[in-house]
Amino acid sequence: MAAPWPARGQDQSRRAISAAALVVILCAALLPSLTPTLAQPSDGSAANGTIPVPTSAGGKDVRRPQPLFLTPDKPADNDQGSPESRGLIAVPRQAGKAPTPSGASGSAAGPGNAAAVAASQALPPPAETPALPPGPLAVTCALAEGLVRVTHAANPQIVLLDGSVVQLVSQTPLVPTLQLSTETAPGTGVGFDLHVTFANPTDKPQPLGSLTLGGIRMADTVRTFDFAAGSEPVTLDRQITARAAVQRDRPISAALSELQLAGSWPRSLYSPVAVLADDRLTMGASILYPGASHRHGVTVIVGDGPRIDGDGGPWWYVQFRLDGMLAPGRNQHYTLAVRFAPPDAHWLTTLLPYREYFRSLYGPVQHRRDPRPVLATVMADSRTASPGNPRAFLDAKLRPDLHGFGPWIREITSRRSLGFARTMLWAPSGLYSRHPERNYPANTLTGLDDLPVMRQSLPLLSDLGRSMSVGYFLGSVMRAERGWDRAVEPERVDWSSDESRSLVLNEIAAAAQLNASDVALAGLVADDPAALMLMVRLIRDRFPTLRFIAEPMPADLVHNLIGGITSDQEVDHPHLLADFINPGHETWVILYNKRLITRLGRKPTPSERSSEQTRYAELGFVPVELNLAPLPPGTLAADGAQMNLPTQLAMPSGPAADTPATAGVDPSPPAGPP
Repeated sequence: MAAPWPARGQDQSRRAISAAALVVILCAALLPSLTPTLAQPSDGSAANGTIPVPTSAGGKDVRRPQPLFLTPDKPADNDQGSPESRGLIAVPRQAGKAPTPSGASGSAAGPGNAAAVAASQALPPPAETPALPPGPLAVTCALAEGLVRVTHAANPQIVLLDGSVVQLVSQTPLVPTLQLSTETAPGTGVGFDLHVTFANPTDKPQPLGSLTLGGIRMADTVRTFDFAAGSEPVTLDRQITARAAVQRDRPISAALSELQLAGSWPRSLYSPVAVLADDRLTMGASILYPGASHRHGVTVIVGDGPRIDGDGGPWWYVQFRLDGMLAPGRNQHYTLAVRFAPPDAHWLTTLLPYREYFRSLYGPVQHRRDPRPVLATVMADSRTASPGNPRAFLDAKLRPDLHGFGPWIREITSRRSLGFARTMLWAPSGLYSRHPERNYPANTLTGLDDLPVMRQSLPLLSDLGRSMSVGYFLGSVMRAERGWDRAVEPERVDWSSDESRSLVLNEIAAAAQLNASDVALAGLVADDPAALMLMVRLIRDRFPTLRFIAEPMPADLVHNLIGGITSDQEVDHPHLLADFINPGHETWVILYNKRLITRLGRKPTPSERSSEQTRYAELGFVPVELNLAPLPPGTLAADGAQMNLPTQLAMPSGPAADTPATAGVDPSPPAGPP
């Protein structure tokens, strides 16, 4: 049986999220009307804290939509190690709203109040989490007056979730109907399903608001996961964060307010799920709804609860913010599935309700994986741009704008001695030098027609595609350029317009004409699940012989249809959630080797780089070699679902031979394109 938590490099990989490690963004944007307020404590005193809502520039999730920049021995231009790029969002509480560590009422200590700051620096006592009775885990779940409470069945004094600490439904004028059903089968976790139905009787669209599970009674140190680009284990620790605040002369209350992990689905999170665990038990929460029908995403936040009088001690929360509006006269249904499992059970057990629901909507994986590693062929780098080299090509002897593609074809052919049978070409038409902020160009392949010497040698690229598997990394499929490196801003592609989407489809058609086997679609990011599904299905239907890979790492409903790309700067462990939900998926990992360099303290040798190819292949990823390290013979990406999951959680991998044409189609799709 697989260990409940990843063992490989566990201590090094778990990240202590503290005030120094997280980025504080847009405090002023946290308007009171957008913040769920705490429920009144049982003693009648006024609640004086709020749960922050993560926002970022423009109200969007901060995960970068632009493609990865590939340069040997150089990380991506986008700092993929930053919290924002991984979908981590830290948000301070509203000014004047953060309670003191003791839980007393009053405003947070400000920089001008030295006495209050000093008082706030007393380390909070560790949270007391009583031991659970021996034997199988059993819980009692109750719904009363719109609040959920979960206690241990053998000892009701042991509270696992106290919903009275925070309002369950907030940020909406709508009053949904609630119905609770319990789950008592130990094999699938024990817990409850909360069925929530919103109705809008008004004549205007109304916000759906948030569903918050507050009062989660767990230890000061909890384990969770960053599901932005993989399934990376993360540790949130109140004590470490508080001590770091003392060392930096910061108020502890402010530091704890930033102890969060957040992101949005389908923009940055793989699935709308969250997992919290301490040494006593694991809790998994997921929200079940037909995203393509309801046409909105979900922001998922895991964080430390703000202390208030009468809250019963430290607590954690999981919030699902429904990022959509309900039209007049309509109603929509959601299910909040919460499961608890003992520490010896795999944490994925608590997410079984989500997998079952996901499979009922979208079916098994519908793309056939190719496990062969890929050699990256990078033809341009924005740092090499000059008046004499406006397209920033890398090597003067290989420049296709001067010599055609003959030299590059010979170079790629010679690299086959490294052992790779697949390659992907980045920037074959070069990069923008006047407007580098728009790289990679959206007109990556149609830009080959601009220069006669490149256009005349295109048959050489076609011949290459007949002799080996060749892929092309395309620019953003969400924008279009009508010309090369112009001052005119690119236009956003309207996928409901034949003329607009033809600009992207023409790029893909150009790849097909070059006998491409793989096409990477950069910037495949949208807040509306329906928009994503319709785009991907249209592309797949139009070009059924091509294999598509999405960058950045796509959400589960897109990954069900096509492959995904991540990097070794973002993942260091198996993508267990993808193995669990979409067994048989194809996921590429670009090897920058930044982690390897950090571990070694020096530049790695080609042999050490090759070992990283093997390691990631064993984790279930298709390695994408960036620095010309040879491929160890026989290296293929393992089937992650079979390698990484315990037998009782594994499912058959890959698309079924008789996958129906309707598989993956939302049972209630919207009428017409988004």
